[in-house]
Amino acid sequence: MTPAAPCPRRARRGFTLVELIVVFVVGALLATLVTTMAQQHMPHFGNETAIQVDRQYDLLREIERLQAAYRQQLEAGTLNLNTLLSGWAPESGAVTLAVEAHTVSDTGGTFTFSTPLRKVRFTCGDYVMYAYFAQ
Repeated sequence: MTPAAPCPRRARRGFTLVELIVVFVVGALLATLVTTMAQQHMPHFGNETAIQVDRQYDLLREIERLQAAYRQQLEAGTLNLNTLLSGWAPESGAVTLAVEAHTVSDTGGTFTFSTPLRKVRFTCGDYVMYAYFAQ
């Protein structure tokens, strides 16, 4: 009698539990390393950043409010720029205005134009923004 041929081994499918545990441990170590390095090298956004964002928002909101009033009066034909700017009161008490008069003029060929402008300086803390308005 001849010995029986050995049974073929089944094809191996999937991963063993040990292999899965090793992969998860290595992944956890890498994730811990990356988050630790990111915390050390990325800026921390604290209370001071929130204050800065609030100041910038206040400035932009005041500029938008003034521009809306300017457009409304311009479209209605009732614009008096000096009255608008001198009577303007910012909603935010932290924002202040300073108005300077400027004139833009040009002579070209057969025409000359001259336009009075108002340069409005909006200030809130250390932040400054400018807007220009024409009569």
